[in-house]
Formats: sequence, structure tokens, C-alpha cells
Amino acid sequence: TIFEATFLYNDYAAKSDILIRNGNSWDMVEVKSKTTKKLEKKKDRADFIDDIAYTSLIITKNGLALSSARLMLLSEKFRLGMDQSALFESFDFTKEVRLRSGEFEKLLESFARITSQLAQPDLKINGQCKNCNFFEHCIPPCAECTIFDIPRLSEKQLLDLYAKGIFLVRDVPASFYLTDTQIRPVECMRSEKTIR
Repeated sequence: TIFEATFLYNDYAAKSDILIRNGNSWDMVEVKSKTTKKLEKKKDRADFIDDIAYTSLIITKNGLALSSARLMLLSEKFRLGMDQSALFESFDFTKEVRLRSGEFEKLLESFARITSQLAQPDLKINGQCKNCNFFEHCIPPCAECTIFDIPRLSEKQLLDLYAKGIFLVRDVPASFYLTDTQIRPVECMRSEKTIR
């Protein structure tokens, strides 16, 4: 058993939490300090699979064969006084990880080209920007309300506004279509007053 084995492949790096020898191959176990409840959310489940798939891909690019890819989470059922073996639950994601690794492999070359550029790539705004870890790097904090502050702004609305060069809420035209749940918050942001 190897803990936190680190692998490099070209400009990519990955660290596996646990690798367990299984004959001529290895079982990979990714351990998260999240509870099993996280698997109920599609997005969290997909994030776990993406994480494991990336690590799996880099490991296999180094010539190791993986026989399984599992996720270990804290059990929701565990209570103080129970045997410690009940603290974690293990989930086999081998099939999903293999499929996702194949998708990631197709992107390795193009991502390596992007990340090795000396200049930062052009900013392309989309609906996922707000959830990105680099949001404040690409879109620095602003004293005024931006279009990202508009609640439930659809990707189409966001792209329409951005294509017109509109970034601040105060610049959103009165004729621009807003849903019923967006109208009042936009009025508040424009007037900088609470509307009751």
C-alpha cells in the first residue's frame, strides 16, 4: 500500500491518496473528508468522478495498470462508540472513471498548449464563471453591482448582455427582458435602495 503517491506526465501532476497492490495492477482509493450524503447531489458526484478520473489518467500514463477506482467517504451512519471500521464507506466508480478518463485523455494535448502559453488566454464569459475558483482573477471585485449579481440570470441573458458590452447592472437597458424574480432585485441594485 502506498499513500499519496505522486505522478507526473508531461506538464500534468496528480497525487493518489491510496494505491493498493492487486497482483500486477493497483487499486486506487480517493479519500474525501465529506460525508456519504454528498453522493446524493449529481454535481458533487460528478466532481468526485472527475477528480478520480484525472488522477487515474495520469497514473495510467505512467504505465501503471489500475484494476479499480474507489471513493472513500465518511459514513453518515457512524456514531461515537461504534467500531472505527464503520467510519468510512467505500464506493466503486471504476466504470464511470474509465469512461471519464477517456474523455479527459482527448483534452490533454489542447490543455497543455493553453497552460504553457506565456500570455493569459482571452476571457470568455459563460454561466459557470461565478462558480469558478478563478472568478475574482478574471473578474476583479467591483464596487458596483455586476450582471453576475442578478439572481437566476440565464446563460443566454448573461451572454446577450456581455455581447452588448454591458457588465454593470446600472447599464442594463430598461428594455432588456428580465424575469419576475429578477426585476425587483435589479431595481434595488440600480437605485441602491431597499424596496419593500
